[in-house]
Amino acid sequence: MNNNILIGNKKHGCFIDNDKRILRYYDLLSLYEKLKGKDKLTELRFDDINVITIDYSVVDTPRLGSTTITLSITCANNSSYDFPLLFWETEREDFNIFFQLLLNSQINIKDPYHIIETILNSTDTIGTILSEIYNQK
Repeated sequence: MNNNILIGNKKHGCFIDNDKRILRYYDLLSLYEKLKGKDKLTELRFDDINVITIDYSVVDTPRLGSTTITLSITCANNSSYDFPLLFWETEREDFNIFFQLLLNSQINIKDPYHIIETILNSTDTIGTILSEIYNQK
């Protein structure tokens, strides 16, 4: 198995590399964020990460619903980052590889809703899994 994968793309995506021990997030910036000078790329070394908490959101409206998994990252210097993983063109198998690499990274992972385990052990869509978790609350 390869030790790295990019889910999404370099315009908007998340890259994990267990050999180089880095996590990169390519942020899709709004015009306002670009004008303010926000960086499009955030790169974190595994050694700088204290914990990654796996969270999610569900937006359910009559015409359009969406689900998002978020990596909420706390670093050793007390900085924090949220990396939302919402990439339309990403295949389910790529998410599975990404999450398996994340589990193998030796980073402290907190997954209070067991999202990763459920995704890796289910054939349901990620949207269905997150909606079911939301409805159990």
